[in-house]
Amino acid sequence: RDARVGLIIKCGSFSYAELPQAYKCILGLTGTLETMSQPEKRVLEDTYAIKKNTYMPSVYGQSQLQFAPESQQCVMIEPSHSYFSALRSEINRRLVGASHAQRAVLVFFASQAQLQDFHNAPEMVDLCDTVRTMTKKT
Repeated sequence: RDARVGLIIKCGSFSYAELPQAYKCILGLTGTLETMSQPEKRVLEDTYAIKKNTYMPSVYGQSQLQFAPESQQCVMIEPSHSYFSALRSEINRRLVGASHAQRAVLVFFASQAQLQDFHNAPEMVDLCDTVRTMTKKT
């Protein structure tokens, strides 16, 4: 059996947040400048000396993003014996959006054990190859 040995040498580190302070002129692009809170705008001014802002409309026009009206108030209470079935039905319903194009669906669990239980449930057999799980250790 081959043993593999590695050596990690840390040569230094830096903060991306500190990089702009090394330059005299900062040019940037963000779609969130208009929605920043006053404390966030003060950070731009005080920390990065950004005093001037220019707002211009997007060349792509207004956002076409539309949230499903029920998505903000979706609370379901299911008995434990049908919980996985109900969850899988909801995943199927949300996989295809209003434009009938496939979309990503994120499902959060309170614990890794609950995640594994659902992932290994019969309701997930046909999706197991396409599902990606993320945990704190990922």
